Amino acid sequence: MKIIPVLLAIILVSAALYFLTRKREYLYYTKKGKLWLGFAGVAVITMMDELTSIFYAPGEAFRFIGYKAITYLSLTSLLIFLYSLTMTEIAEILENNKIKGGGVYSFSYFVFGATASFIAAGSIIVDYVNTAVMSSISAVENLNFFFHWPLVFKLGLELLIIWLIAILNLLGARENAKVTYALFAITAYVLTVLAFLGISNLDHAQINKIVDSYKTTLSQDFLTLDPVKTIELISIGFGSTILAYSGIESVLQTHKLVENWKTIYKAYIMLGLTVGIFTPLIGTLALARVENPLDHVDDLITYYSQLVGTNIMAIAVVILASLTLAFAVNTALVGATELISTMADNHKAYWISKENRFHAHYRIIIFMSIFFSFIVLITQGNQDIVADMYAIGLIATFVINTGTIILYKIVRGSAQTKEYRTGILRNIILFTIFLSTFIYIVIHKPYGTAMWTFVVAFFIIAGNIITRIKTTEEEEKIAQIDKYADVVDYIGKLPEDKPIHIFFRRPSENVQEIGDNMIYITFFFLRQKRPPKKLFKSHFILPVNAFWGIGYSTKKLLEAINEQYPNKTFTIHFGWPLSSWFERIFTGVMVYNILQMPKQFPNWNFIIEYRAGSYKPKNTKE
Repeated sequence: MKIIPVLLAIILVSAALYFLTRKREYLYYTKKGKLWLGFAGVAVITMMDELTSIFYAPGEAFRFIGYKAITYLSLTSLLIFLYSLTMTEIAEILENNKIKGGGVYSFSYFVFGATASFIAAGSIIVDYVNTAVMSSISAVENLNFFFHWPLVFKLGLELLIIWLIAILNLLGARENAKVTYALFAITAYVLTVLAFLGISNLDHAQINKIVDSYKTTLSQDFLTLDPVKTIELISIGFGSTILAYSGIESVLQTHKLVENWKTIYKAYIMLGLTVGIFTPLIGTLALARVENPLDHVDDLITYYSQLVGTNIMAIAVVILASLTLAFAVNTALVGATELISTMADNHKAYWISKENRFHAHYRIIIFMSIFFSFIVLITQGNQDIVADMYAIGLIATFVINTGTIILYKIVRGSAQTKEYRTGILRNIILFTIFLSTFIYIVIHKPYGTAMWTFVVAFFIIAGNIITRIKTTEEEEKIAQIDKYADVVDYIGKLPEDKPIHIFFRRPSENVQEIGDNMIYITFFFLRQKRPPKKLFKSHFILPVNAFWGIGYSTKKLLEAINEQYPNKTFTIHFGWPLSSWFERIFTGVMVYNILQMPKQFPNWNFIIEYRAGSYKPKNTKE
């Protein structure tokens, strides 16, 4: 082994870890008597999930697309980083609506309601199941590099890993930030040494393989004259490498463990500067160095470490792979347990999330461990089959998140993204790529499609049964808010000799000049935590149509008023739209509906107005 690359790697990692530990509140901290995870505490939990993908994803990618995998590992890294910024915006939206935790489940529930959230939850559970199964199989396959065990013995070890992790969780032992950080530090040293050794061993043949990969991918996939073919090839490329970044959604899942969404943002930046660099770098070096990667799909990185180092390096990588992959099983089990318990509590199905004396959700843990074991047994521990099943749940959550935030912006604008905002055009591009990749996976990977369909169907059926049995928070909120008929009836009680003014105002806007014959309307989304307080008797809190949004709901209210009072004249007041005009190109549905209203109600007065003091500046603290 070369000494200089090893020393350089050790110095670099030591300096990086020292710099990280100098940051205040980087791992965890206490504030007002409550313990919060810092950005590094969140990032390393997710990182130990994502980094495990290094040990199987490059080989599996090569199995599908050959040396194009070198290029797509880097492109997918960039794509995932852009997507992580979108999830940062989702975190801010949820937090501004008093929702923390649940990730894609909470966001889809907030925007679309229960049924859509069950689809999202089923998708992420598929991802967790395949993460746990793939990690346990890969852990044993990396150990098998030296031992060559028979199939029955390997299956026994894979099941043993799953149930040991289950027992630890049943006893109340889950992630510990200090233990996770220590394992992260060891991983950083080993992988950085491996990367430096690989770079120092580069020769012309390996460099040519890398260059040829980029040239071939660019010419064959991106510069074709057939746009349909281009989309198809790009979808295949991303679909074949996307599992290298599984775990990215875990940061958003841990939202309730952090003080605010800004910690989520810092965690994603840290992931982009670590996993986003190491995964494509080591994958590229391994694929360029190993003569025939198809012969080493299951142990590509271990074999590569032996080539660039010695047996000592290979042993270190095997031990690291086994530890981190076993830890990924734990992360998947904890994530699935937290998600299902959150859903159960949200729908008041407390019997599902019942705890034992160690405060562990034992019923969920046992059920998920049985599910993990079942998949291991029916696949006979075949890594290739599990890899085929893996990506669909992950990419489904990407499609749901990006699609949901696009619709959210179109319907509701950017009122809930005051400090951090991603461009809707970028989200449309991400959604298009993710959707085409999802379609490719559905068509070409039947095992994964069957599993995803079954789990999602189960969640929809079981979820709807539970929500019908239990009284949900949504029903309690409906009892607190008004109906359109309440507004119509109130108008009938007003004096006929005075003009009637109807003010549509958001909860954050100041109320001015509310007096006789003046009605104040606030729309409320049922997915929000609680309705705003009624300010006076002429203030009405009305529900919003979940799909079509405020513009559509406003129109329906005015139609109901006009039908009841066709001969009355009303003056309708709307707040001034302050979003950028570029954004209004995409989010102008509400404004478009407002502009069309004079055609529907030609005898009414319509005013779009801004009054001094109605809005607080963007960065003003509440």
